Amino acid sequence: MMDLLSFNSLGVLILANAVLLAGASIALLRFQRMIRKNREFWDSPVGTSVQTDADADAVLAGFLERRLAMIHDRLDELSDRVDQDIGTPPPAEPLFSHAVRMAQNGASAADLIKTCALNEAEARLMCRLHGQQNVA
Repeated sequence: MMDLLSFNSLGVLILANAVLLAGASIALLRFQRMIRKNREFWDSPVGTSVQTDADADAVLAGFLERRLAMIHDRLDELSDRVDQDIGTPPPAEPLFSHAVRMAQNGASAADLIKTCALNEAEARLMCRLHGQQNVA
């Protein structure tokens, strides 16, 4: 009786394996057909134009994300710099000593206004007091 039961279970096992193998073969054939159809679509003129537009959009999106990140970093830097500048007033003496040296080296009043942030009267005064025409 034991031989008969084991022979029947062996037959069922073989039959189950055959059904699984047939199912896997059918799934593989369907998958290959789907891959072939996809390849034909992307190789066609329509698929190529769709792919190009999608690639261009992806490249543009990546560029815009990087650019936005750069702008965000720059804004953070500027914000930090403004916070530092507001917190500490600029030293007055180094600007004036720099203006004196520039005037002694022949800088014009316009140069002093741009470089040292002097007003016009201060720049003219620096040029008169320390300019090269007074050195003799």
